[in-house]
Amino acid sequence: MKALVSCVTVLALAFALSGCNGGQSNTTAGSTSAEDGATSQSAETVEVDNAWYRDNPYAMTQGVYLVGSDLAAGNYIFTCDDDEYTGYVIVFNSVDNYVAYHTASRFTNGEESAAVEANAAFSEYLNEGDSLNLSLQEGSVLLVEARGTLSPAEGENGEATQVVSGNPVRMVDGIYDSNQLGAGTYVLSSTEENGGFDVVVFENKEAYDAFENAGHSTNGEWGAAVEQNAWSDFYLNPGDSCYLNLSDDSIVMIEGGEGVAESVSMGWAL
Repeated sequence: MKALVSCVTVLALAFALSGCNGGQSNTTAGSTSAEDGATSQSAETVEVDNAWYRDNPYAMTQGVYLVGSDLAAGNYIFTCDDDEYTGYVIVFNSVDNYVAYHTASRFTNGEESAAVEANAAFSEYLNEGDSLNLSLQEGSVLLVEARGTLSPAEGENGEATQVVSGNPVRMVDGIYDSNQLGAGTYVLSSTEENGGFDVVVFENKEAYDAFENAGHSTNGEWGAAVEQNAWSDFYLNPGDSCYLNLSDDSIVMIEGGEGVAESVSMGWAL
């Protein structure tokens, strides 16, 4: 979702965070459709442009980051270093503020902007080469709609830990629970050559069921159901990626495309 860039992609502002395609999954949590039986297979043979994070352990892509869980509180500098992946960086003072933003109606650019203004501590659009100072407090939420590097504002980056661990996993249309994609942190990269697809994360099966039971026969209804029930959502165009921090209860829905997920531990991560 460059949510905010299109205004929006998680994902941008006016944004594509809502990534509504009017589709409706026919699978249930913990399963995939028959044609999706290969989703748990290794995706080592699928080509993915992952050099941007394999070669830079402090790389950051679009995602929703909890301060105190995903990364430590402190002062950082985020630098947008890719002209194809510019976008907004938004800080919310609390999870409640972020949830109020995400559950607001954001179907139009104006509604997206209004939701940001009403709930965010601040937001900034970054072009390639732009840098932004971030003072992140425990409990705040960082929403990134760009791709760049997150570095400590003071001192040098420490010794980076291993960035990628485990085999990449192919993800196609379907619903994934912790039995298929274990709890942990991932970078999900699109492998589509044409067109984009939605990635929607629900906190638990109850939230997914509430989405599934809502009416979504139109694009507007689908988007509203996502806004009201999902934790985060991203629209991935070819070459796009998003960061996922999944718990044992998380449900991930892939709608309209496929990609490859790699388990990662970035240099800024807790």
